[in-house]
Amino acid sequence: MGGVRTQNASSNDMMSRTTLLFLFVGRLSSDMADHGPPAPAESDPAPEQPATKAPECAPATLAPLSRKAQKRQLKEQHFEARREERRAQRKEKKQLLKEKRRSRTTEEEAAQRRAARGSQTLSNVRVVVDAGFETLMSDKETVSCLRQLARCYAESRRAAHPVQLSVCGVGPGMEAHLDKLQRDWRAWKMPIVSTPLKEHVTDHSNVVYLTADSPHILHDLDDTKAYVIGGIVDKNRHKNLCLDRATDMGVQTAQLPIGEFIKLNTRKVLTVNQVLEIMLRYLETKDWKEAFLHVIPQRKINEKPRKKGQKWDNQATGDGDANVDNEADVGGDGNAQDGAGGKTQTEVFTAK
Repeated sequence: MGGVRTQNASSNDMMSRTTLLFLFVGRLSSDMADHGPPAPAESDPAPEQPATKAPECAPATLAPLSRKAQKRQLKEQHFEARREERRAQRKEKKQLLKEKRRSRTTEEEAAQRRAARGSQTLSNVRVVVDAGFETLMSDKETVSCLRQLARCYAESRRAAHPVQLSVCGVGPGMEAHLDKLQRDWRAWKMPIVSTPLKEHVTDHSNVVYLTADSPHILHDLDDTKAYVIGGIVDKNRHKNLCLDRATDMGVQTAQLPIGEFIKLNTRKVLTVNQVLEIMLRYLETKDWKEAFLHVIPQRKINEKPRKKGQKWDNQATGDGDANVDNEADVGGDGNAQDGAGGKTQTEVFTAK
């Protein structure tokens, strides 16, 4: 009996060990499936693989250029080497053409001026611009007035019958502005002096002061008279300024006969240079209306329609459009404005 029990116990012990072995193996397989194989231990690093050197490629051999390709390459290198030289040659040629064109234009203009001067006839009419109002003008108005004087000088030089033009009463402020605007003004063939009008024109009996407030109308230009234009840009701040000065001097006054020939839709006010241009044109044509239409801007002559669809009352015909923007060309700084807004540049002649 004792031998049988010992044999049964041994059999049970082996079965238990076999069962535990199967359980261990199954659990180990499950862990490997979930987490992968265990990492190698640090003490056993993986053996380094010897670096394999890439096989060296043999250098590529360039095919020799053909004779045509070599010529093309040499030509390109020569072209690049002379790039700066060609650029300098083009610049020099362009400068020569510009100088030639400029000299040709200058010669043509000089020829035209000589021809025009050859046909000019100097008039005995004297025109004096009274610039003795410097203290009554701002710097901007003074500059505008000086630009009008420059325009007067230019218009008189190229007129068919130039007048004997001069400017008096120029103050130090005007001279300073002239030095900035026209550095060669002292070389002009137009006397510009600081002498006041009363001393500049001594024969007061032959002086006619042109002013918009005069009750007398000027019908013709007399060679024995000296006509005075008030050189002031005051935006109509000062009333009867030129008339009062003429009265103090005891000289005659007059106004251009604008109202007898045309009807303006603004105040009958013109710039200094426009007054002179009208006088020059009259000396050439002996026609006041033609002179007015040639100089006065067209926008001042046509009456505006009162009703929609009504036609313009065109009183002016001829070449009046030639100087439509004359005032804008003279002022250049906003001072040359017409009388539509009550702004003036100078006291000039108006009809009753």
